[in-house]
Amino acid sequence: MSVKGAVHPFPLCAEHSVGGVIVAHRIGYYSITRNLLRWRALYPVAVIISLLALSGPGPYFEVCASTEGPGPVLNLAAPQDANVTTLEVGAPIKRKIEPDTAHLYRVSLAAGQYLRAIVDQQGADVVATLLGPNGQRIIQADSITGSTGPEPLSLIAEESGEYRIEVRLPNKKAPAGYYEIRIEALRPPTQADRDQAAAEKLYSDANQLRSQPAIESRRKALEKYEQALPIFRALNDSASERACFFLAGFIYHSSGQLQKALEYYGQALALSKKLGDKAREAVLLNNIGGVYDILGEPHKALEYYGQALALWSTLNERGAKADTLNNIGVIYYNLSEPQKALD
Repeated sequence: MSVKGAVHPFPLCAEHSVGGVIVAHRIGYYSITRNLLRWRALYPVAVIISLLALSGPGPYFEVCASTEGPGPVLNLAAPQDANVTTLEVGAPIKRKIEPDTAHLYRVSLAAGQYLRAIVDQQGADVVATLLGPNGQRIIQADSITGSTGPEPLSLIAEESGEYRIEVRLPNKKAPAGYYEIRIEALRPPTQADRDQAAAEKLYSDANQLRSQPAIESRRKALEKYEQALPIFRALNDSASERACFFLAGFIYHSSGQLQKALEYYGQALALSKKLGDKAREAVLLNNIGGVYDILGEPHKALEYYGQALALWSTLNERGAKADTLNNIGVIYYNLSEPQKALD
């Protein structure tokens, strides 16, 4: 297996959700314990955990925005206007949201004005979408922190008019919960504001590209993460810098560029420790273990899996802990130690 050069044309892993945690796997490979050993004998790839669905607390966010042409235009016709709430500076709004409902908010902006709105998740895992004056989607935010933490939406308005923010649950099965929405900044932009908006746009575009199956889209995503990294670093935005390192590492990992994956995961791990984010630290330890497993270094893989497992034991992330236990069991199975695998 080559680990150098361009993005591998046949990704080693695909994403699916198990127990609330997005994992990557070969086609036909399952992370459910009773099936793992049988399938891993055919598809020897460790479960790698994505940050995108962990529910642990943390300051990090994920923002997704359209990159090719205009985004979809939502129907915000007059009958909905009675249900649109005006957002004002210094007046946060806390609400409970139920499945199959959407909350709409309005804010008027002048061309060139800087807006930063925060949707603070307080038990509801929401998706927040910022819409332009014509109903066009500009930015969509869906954090990796589950039902806690901020969903930031920021931009410098290209035209004057009424902008709207839609808040909804990600799907019909998501539980109801509370969130608070507020305007954090509404002003002429400073240079730092411009830099933050530019970095978030790069990161947003990268996330959109990363979600596409085409090899070229993954390459472009990596380029945009690289462009965003020095800006976030200069802004001392360690959480966003860490996110770029992690997600670029995830692309390298799933596409077989394993030395690059180790490099980027290592940077993300150091930043997670700096941030005191134990959940993301455990994810990265698990995924580094997975890289060493693929590289044929099972004992080093077990070392990292063991560190991840120790952290999972202190956190309420049963699904992720189970994935790490599965990975450990597979290594012992492949080392012809079936009793340890079953343990």
